[in-house]
Amino acid sequence: MYSLQDLRDVIVALCDSPIVISPWLAYIRYGVDFESDVYETMRDEAHEFSLLHWNESYDINVFGTLPVSPRLPENAFYETAISTAYYYSYNQGKSTIIHQDAAKQAIWSLTTFIEQHGFDKFVSTYAYVTAYENYVALNYYGEMRELDFVFGKLHRPWITYTLRDELMFMHVLGVVEVFIKNNTRYIRLTDLGKQRFFEIQHFLDEVGFLSLRSNLLRISSFSELNDYDNIFDVIFPMGKKIRKQLLDLAIPEPGMKVLEFGCGSGSFTLESGLADTVGPKGLVLGIDPAPGLLAQANYKVKTAHKPWVQFVHGIAEHLPYADNTFDLVIGFASLHLTNWNKAIRELRRVLKKGGLFASAHSIHHQVDLPFFTEWFEPIFKLPGTTLNSSSMPLEKEIPNALQVGFSDLQSFIQMAPTVYAHPEYVVRFLIQSVDLYANRMLQLPWGERQKLFDHLIDRGQEILEKYSNEELTVDYPVQFVLARKVE
Repeated sequence: MYSLQDLRDVIVALCDSPIVISPWLAYIRYGVDFESDVYETMRDEAHEFSLLHWNESYDINVFGTLPVSPRLPENAFYETAISTAYYYSYNQGKSTIIHQDAAKQAIWSLTTFIEQHGFDKFVSTYAYVTAYENYVALNYYGEMRELDFVFGKLHRPWITYTLRDELMFMHVLGVVEVFIKNNTRYIRLTDLGKQRFFEIQHFLDEVGFLSLRSNLLRISSFSELNDYDNIFDVIFPMGKKIRKQLLDLAIPEPGMKVLEFGCGSGSFTLESGLADTVGPKGLVLGIDPAPGLLAQANYKVKTAHKPWVQFVHGIAEHLPYADNTFDLVIGFASLHLTNWNKAIRELRRVLKKGGLFASAHSIHHQVDLPFFTEWFEPIFKLPGTTLNSSSMPLEKEIPNALQVGFSDLQSFIQMAPTVYAHPEYVVRFLIQSVDLYANRMLQLPWGERQKLFDHLIDRGQEILEKYSNEELTVDYPVQFVLARKVE
């Protein structure tokens, strides 16, 4: 039976692939919709692939001496295929329906991955990742009705099968126990189960999966902000001024080839003057991982009639551009939302020698004001962890990352107000999308995460009655960093 260490390379490769295992990380809210006949096609593909490629030796590698579940390989292929297909559908047009092309693309990606890494290792990886969702729920609730667990009601509501096999495995492993309360069967983690949960959690954090998980949830939330520009301007009233300040520092020139990383809704490129400065003899490419924001950006550029501006799906950590392509790479309020070490390496790669890197981004700051601790007490009461997911950079981290391959480094801090007087905006943007407390939110199962956001909005309304607008406006640091590529 494969251990987590046996699967390290597979999970790392998974994190660098377009494959998504858990459906709720692929923008799925309450279920999955399919274009006509796609459901049957994907079910048939999963069934046929499992029949053709699963063999008896894999039973030992995956299950060891545990009872064999003949459904696990097929479920692993199917659930991962629909998650990945949904991810493709959404990224290729913000479609909430899995269409035929996305299904084919997902099946091809998944079969290629399995051919490279082995069907048995893929199924084992799937088993650990989905088991993590089970452990999170049991750890959070302490105890669950057996039927709620089996049907995934509270933590995996998208499944089209029961979790009886998974419960059986957990029971045989000794990580859960079944008990009777009020004539009802309940389950809970044993001491061994709690130990196993933290082992899996720390391993998944170490190999980067939990960071990927947080990023996918963040992208999903950003995509749902149809009123992004309004929310941003209300919460960050100096946003437009800081955008203009960054543009003035970067000094773009007509005819330049520019990459804006984390372009969001296109406000920096189109409304702060970047596109007009570069002009029709140049090119501005904006990339962002959130399809919903890209849809807003592309609507703006279409109505603005600026064909030298393009907004496309992408992430700063993996850029689809050749070395030495751009004269300027620039980002506003986005670098802190990436793996900035990877992002800076990629941005340096695509930047021409002598080209400029420029960014204005948030950095780590303490919030210990009375209104804040009172408002977000439910988050602070969640079990704290030392996990690294989504923490904002410290003041010296990004300048230090620019020491390699760059010169003429400039870095300074400017304080800017954040306004907490609009609870729904604050929760949707800072807590749900920016995911300020990702390391604590990791402790929440799917259902409780959704409930918490609604609860925090209600608490925010109470905070408004106790504190003035002046008390709900707080200055936070924004870091400006500029450097020129020397290699």
